[in-house]
Amino acid sequence: MLKVLILGALLVVGVAYLFAWGAQLASVEKKVDKIDTTVQAIASVLETLIVVQPINRIESDNSILLDFDPVPRSVKIVSGPLVDYPNPSYGYRLEGRQIYILAPVRLKELKERAGTGGLTVEYIRKIDFKK
Repeated sequence: MLKVLILGALLVVGVAYLFAWGAQLASVEKKVDKIDTTVQAIASVLETLIVVQPINRIESDNSILLDFDPVPRSVKIVSGPLVDYPNPSYGYRLEGRQIYILAPVRLKELKERAGTGGLTVEYIRKIDFKK
């Protein structure tokens, strides 16, 4: 009878150990899946992480519409040999995906270059992995 009790206790301990091990394994699998998903998300955006966008037209509100949300400090406006940054001291204002052209002289020059291949905006695309 004592042997049966000991064997029963060992069996219960063994089953409990297997359940705990299975739960640990499931937890590890979830963490690996999360890492894999993050790596896939990073890989999917790398192709468009650095954007060089040709500008074909200036919008009716005197702005340039970007294809993606930019990292604000990365934005460069390349107009022929000139490089500008979208801040008020250069005659621009950046709001989200819009670059507003504030200086009339810059507006005239950019309108002339838009669509000719002489106007591009270069920037790093803002990525939100929390979505």
